[in-house]
Amino acid sequence: VASPSGAGLLGVGFLFAFPGGVEFCWGDAAAAGSGEAAATPVLPSLTMYGDMAGTEGLTDSLSEVPARQLESGLVCVTMRVNGVEIPSLLDTGSPITVLNAAAAEAAGIEMPKPEDTGMNPFAKAKAAVEAAAAMASGEVAMIGGANGPVMLRKIPEKAPIALGDAEIGAGRPYVGEIPGLAALGGLGAGAGPAAVLGTDVLRQRKKLVLRDGKVFV
Repeated sequence: VASPSGAGLLGVGFLFAFPGGVEFCWGDAAAAGSGEAAATPVLPSLTMYGDMAGTEGLTDSLSEVPARQLESGLVCVTMRVNGVEIPSLLDTGSPITVLNAAAAEAAGIEMPKPEDTGMNPFAKAKAAVEAAAAMASGEVAMIGGANGPVMLRKIPEKAPIALGDAEIGAGRPYVGEIPGLAALGGLGAGAGPAAVLGTDVLRQRKKLVLRDGKVFV
């Protein structure tokens, strides 16, 4: 963001205010994810339709994803990982997809346990170097939490991912407890499996359309 002091978020209250819908086109990133080669460069775009004029066929080639709005107004969709349905917060502002521990367990994903270095200073130094390398490679991510940083780790192997009837392909989402997810009406750690669905998964489809509280990919 060029000027963080003037930055903001486009929330669902704004996005669902357009009767014709809002269309996210992911550009060449989507073509690369699907293995297709674009004849000409396709730039990402966001189109907001103030009415239904010109929207004929906008969702004809897309699949509707089961969705509901939480009490907070945010949108929850159904994502399948390893064939297991997981309620997921649709977050087009997140570059990553994150499963909580309960979701990873339900999907049969086993995360390697961190090595116990004990009091050994050499083992701790080695662990610190390995952690830094994992951060640099994107295998590990850190986000801020109420009680300090929260570590997110990518699943060891790719897992098949789908949204409703739309097959996304295989991906490696992160696993970790998302701060604040518990306050979003039934998506907290105590509520069982839950996830945050980010653009790393969404952009594997060519586009996303939000219209009248519905989600199409």
